[in-house]
Amino acid sequence: MRSKLSKVLASFMIAWLVLLLAACAPAPATPAGTPANTPVSAGTAESTPAPQAAPEGEDAAASFATSVIARTPIPTPTPSRIERQVDSAAERMGLSGRTFLGLTASDWADLAFSALIIVAGYFLARVLVNTVLKRIAARTPTKLDDEILKEIGRNLRWFVMLLFANFAISGLAFIGDTTRTILNDIVFLLGLVILTSMALGLIRTAASQYKANLQTKEDQDRLHPVVIAVQRSAEFIVLLLALSFGLAHYGANANALYFTILAIALLASLAARDVIADAISGFIILVDQPLRVGDSVLIKELDTWGDVLDIGTRTTRVQTKDNRELIVPNSQVAKSQIVNYSLPNTNYRLQTEIGVAYGIDIDRIRKTATAAVRSVEDVLEEEAVDVFFIEFGDSSRKIRVRWWIASFHNQWPVIDAVNVALESAFEKAQIGMPYETYALRVHIEDDGGKASRPQTKTSAGENSDEHNRADSSS
Repeated sequence: MRSKLSKVLASFMIAWLVLLLAACAPAPATPAGTPANTPVSAGTAESTPAPQAAPEGEDAAASFATSVIARTPIPTPTPSRIERQVDSAAERMGLSGRTFLGLTASDWADLAFSALIIVAGYFLARVLVNTVLKRIAARTPTKLDDEILKEIGRNLRWFVMLLFANFAISGLAFIGDTTRTILNDIVFLLGLVILTSMALGLIRTAASQYKANLQTKEDQDRLHPVVIAVQRSAEFIVLLLALSFGLAHYGANANALYFTILAIALLASLAARDVIADAISGFIILVDQPLRVGDSVLIKELDTWGDVLDIGTRTTRVQTKDNRELIVPNSQVAKSQIVNYSLPNTNYRLQTEIGVAYGIDIDRIRKTATAAVRSVEDVLEEEAVDVFFIEFGDSSRKIRVRWWIASFHNQWPVIDAVNVALESAFEKAQIGMPYETYALRVHIEDDGGKASRPQTKTSAGENSDEHNRADSSS
């Protein structure tokens, strides 16, 4: 992670240095035309032709460099009391006006004093971070401040040292205004890179601490994509703010940058609308947990059910009971009604209905049905077996039997075993299970329109009127 951050910061610094070099490059000389000594008649004025506008590409490329070059240089500060005393001491010693390597004695004294300030800042930064802050963090009951100090301690030392260096450089009176401006830009750039690195370190620490505070490994794996997405978004915002501050420091107009980013985001959202919807739905599923990896679920809108294999940021993978992998976009999962057979636990209740003849004691029916269901191996013994008399039928009483199993996956084998056990137990207990039958009678009309019916013959082959009367009466 540190090497990756180092690459990012190095790329960021190189880009800024390129911009800085481009800004400090001298502008190409434009030959100035010598006005001709042409007499102008009184009372007339000739209009000067307006300069042609630069092409849009060149104007956009040169605007940043122009704004940087046009900045007002940082003026040389007023000599301080210490500098005045150094100058007076050099004058008393007869060193005033003498130079060595282009610098006077006062300048060398100022340079030595600035070097002492930088060295003192280096040791003070080490003491502040390695001693003072570590002791303060060790006294707190939480480990968060220790992790933060471990992450940003090195950058904090460099930042404190950079502040001392900036103070030391600002006191050098022999530095010209242009050089002072360039040094100030370099200090600003280094400070911006250090602060950006510290902000990114704080974001990483917060993300890792949030994951570490989750109770179970399952929650950590489940929320890992969400944490990474939030972390990447925060890092992008920090880099964007750093870029904005840098442009503002160099006097460039960042509106074009903002409009470009906004246009790119708008075009990306329109082009990847479905992908973004799936990603947002994936985050909602991971946080809300209507289903988890390993759950047995039924997606009603898709009329399919199976075991959840994986929940990604875009799709959810379900293994169906016929050993097929179903890949469903998260947006469809979020809009569908889901039945989760694994929550709050995997216990599942089954039921069957049977018809029992009238005239049999209902308690006898309950005991027989309960014993038959209990005899099946996969029926949970700790759960109740319910036998309800729910309806009066035309030829039988409807009885509903309910029981529990350990897993939804075994429903069909257990239903088969329970139905076989109930039928066998009722036959042994001589409990009838009648069923309805239907008789179909066909009437045939002859050519005269008279209705006739098949004649029932006796064993001798003659028509039987008694059977005909019986048929008509029925």
